[in-house]
Amino acid sequence: MANNSSEKVGVREFGSMILISISIKLSDTTPVFLFQRAKTAGWMLPIIAGMIMFPSLIIMLSLFKRYEDKNLIDILNHLMGRFFGGICGSAVALIVFSLMVTSSRDIMDSITIMFYPKTPPIVIYLIFMSAAVFICRRGVEAVGGVCWFMIPVLIFETVAVILLTIPDMRPGYIFPIGGIKPLELIKGIPFYASYESEVIMVGGLFTVVKSYRDYARGTITALILGSVIISISSLTYLLVFDVEALQHIPFPFLELTRIIRIGRFISNAEAIFFGFWIIAESLRLTVYLYIITYTFSRIFRLNEIKPFFPLVAVLSICISLFPENFATLVFNTRRVITFTASVVLIPLPYVLLLLSRMKGEEGQ
Repeated sequence: MANNSSEKVGVREFGSMILISISIKLSDTTPVFLFQRAKTAGWMLPIIAGMIMFPSLIIMLSLFKRYEDKNLIDILNHLMGRFFGGICGSAVALIVFSLMVTSSRDIMDSITIMFYPKTPPIVIYLIFMSAAVFICRRGVEAVGGVCWFMIPVLIFETVAVILLTIPDMRPGYIFPIGGIKPLELIKGIPFYASYESEVIMVGGLFTVVKSYRDYARGTITALILGSVIISISSLTYLLVFDVEALQHIPFPFLELTRIIRIGRFISNAEAIFFGFWIIAESLRLTVYLYIITYTFSRIFRLNEIKPFFPLVAVLSICISLFPENFATLVFNTRRVITFTASVVLIPLPYVLLLLSRMKGEEGQ
């Protein structure tokens, strides 16, 4: 087996893993895409994306309840056969891998541009990926446990940043509330609907969760909370910076922490928030790394996954260093990944449900 059968996580640990991987997008370039796509209505897109993803999640949960001993890869193989199931499973893993590559590049560029311009990018990559590999090699319980431990801290940090920037908010920046025409918003669905697609990607981990109930509660809670957190954070950025400025600020969360003043003597408050932000980003990469490696281990029926964590991490570093221009990665690569994730992951549960009914297994 690719994973110790006795190693399982509960709803708190599993839900924390998904919530961190979704909600930490509030601090990367995701808000830039939101406001470029919908202008002043950009802060609503995470809620809309969550509503689009919710039916797919519910269908996926119904499939897991029907095949309680199978994870996403097992269900794909069962309903599509080993060949086509392996192709679809590999597509899911490659989407997660692409997200990890772009996320790690986001982290590297934000740190080098805003804090340590003289530090070689490869050094930052090695630090983050080494931490991710270290935690992953200790198993899913360690990954979930660290995420659960950090969730209250990260939520407190987010709330604190929002509250401390209230004096700098300008309510007039939210108008016009509708942003763009509804038809244009509908046309852009494939480019933002998959922002919370992690709730489908983690299907490969179903068998390492203690029960179906824990899995369902963890994914639904993470989807709802993640959508709300990104939406409220995006609204905060809008009220502070204005929509025109936001389209040219690649890291609004870090910029937001720079304007915070705590009392008369603490002027560099961003140093406090920066530390927790680094931990959160490191945990997101850890979750992605575990999902990718575990999913591929199920596809290729590997007996041991620990040796492959460093291999996947090194491959991610090599690929993420390839685009020298940060704008090329952000404005081209990420759009392609988001569109692909929407096209593949949102319809996938519907296709599996149809195949299950065609096989006459809907009554199981």
